[in-house]
Amino acid sequence: MNVEEIEGVRQESTLLKSVNEDRYRHFLRTMIRRHLQNPIPFYWREIDGLIAMLNKAANTGLKQLPQTGVPFRIFSVDHQGNISTFCPELLTTKTKQGRMTFGHVCNGGFDAIRANQRFHDTRTEIEKGRSRCEKVCDYFSLCGGGNPSNKMSEHGTFDAAETLACRFSRKLLIDEFLDYLEASEHEWSSAWKN
Repeated sequence: MNVEEIEGVRQESTLLKSVNEDRYRHFLRTMIRRHLQNPIPFYWREIDGLIAMLNKAANTGLKQLPQTGVPFRIFSVDHQGNISTFCPELLTTKTKQGRMTFGHVCNGGFDAIRANQRFHDTRTEIEKGRSRCEKVCDYFSLCGGGNPSNKMSEHGTFDAAETLACRFSRKLLIDEFLDYLEASEHEWSSAWKN
């Protein structure tokens, strides 16, 4: 399930209307109920991933760290050999400073990127945004600070907290899932398939 995002060239969203949040919550409640009540549950990436994160947080207390907040865990190369990291979407994202590329495959590759001041400034700003999320967000342990490309696209900076994408793809899903479990008096373990 891919939630509409403000990202890259897409600078607006139909989800900004409050009526759409109500409709989306209704959709989530219906899907969660069908998913958990089905004798043979279908695979739902978001719910199955949420269950795994809840298990991890309950068992280890470890906070979820998104791949998109860690340099070189994900890297992207365009057709001209320009390299970006953190989020794939940053490869085509334009900011006041220009495109979010940090190096080129023919000009030193990853070593050159590690020495690039813009890369270090971006990394620092992403870490500040993650820290901001940790301070203000009750969902941080299940998210780890959100997607930097959404922060840049929605707020014009990586040093930001909640995004529309975060709200719709994490927070509302978590709320509706936990509300369902509580309202149906579902056993915690019955929602865990593994």
